[in-house]
Amino acid sequence: MVKNKTDSSGNENSRGILPRINAYLFSTKTEDVLLCQISVSLIAVFLIFLTACGTTRPSKFYTLNSLQTLETVKQVASEEKKMSVAIGPVEIPDYLDRPQIAVRSSQNELTVNEYERWAGSLRDDITRVLVENLSILLGGDRVSVFPLRPGFQSDYRIRVNLTRFDIMPDDIVSMRAEWAILDKNGVIAFTMRETNFDEHIEGRSYSDKIAALSRALTGLSKDIADGIRFVSGRSVPPDR
Repeated sequence: MVKNKTDSSGNENSRGILPRINAYLFSTKTEDVLLCQISVSLIAVFLIFLTACGTTRPSKFYTLNSLQTLETVKQVASEEKKMSVAIGPVEIPDYLDRPQIAVRSSQNELTVNEYERWAGSLRDDITRVLVENLSILLGGDRVSVFPLRPGFQSDYRIRVNLTRFDIMPDDIVSMRAEWAILDKNGVIAFTMRETNFDEHIEGRSYSDKIAALSRALTGLSKDIADGIRFVSGRSVPPDR
């Protein structure tokens, strides 16, 4: 009698335990499946993010251009007395002193393109172009960036303030520059002048815009060269 009672109780226990084990195993498998699905989804999102980052538009970088070598200018100037000329400081508006190229969308609004950038400092690039242009226009004269190295002194120094150097919305670039020529003692040798140039942009690309800015700097360089020739007794006063 005791044995039969024990068997009955064991059967009842087995019937109660097995369903609970099956339910536990089923719930565990369900959780694993859900975790697996979540993991796959997260990996897919991560891969999409990496793909998007990998296809980001690359930035383009630009520099201003100086004059091409003009042998005729060099030959004429080489017969004249040599001078040393220093360029600087060159000042530009704060809104242009940034890596991105700024374009005017209206008279009072600027658009900055994150993917169209200057290759370096715009201020330094303008100074470089002025030095290279004047080196060509003045021929044998030595043109350097101010401040000069210790022990060197220039006959004249050019101070330039660009109050406008803008890419305009109507396919032109507009430049306004105030400049003065100082002698070796820092005294103004040539009255402060203002040069204004509007250059047509010959195309739609940013390269065309930068080329127009370079041409405007060429016009400024020619005005400054005329001023230096005058103060040094080489020519009559410039018209501008």
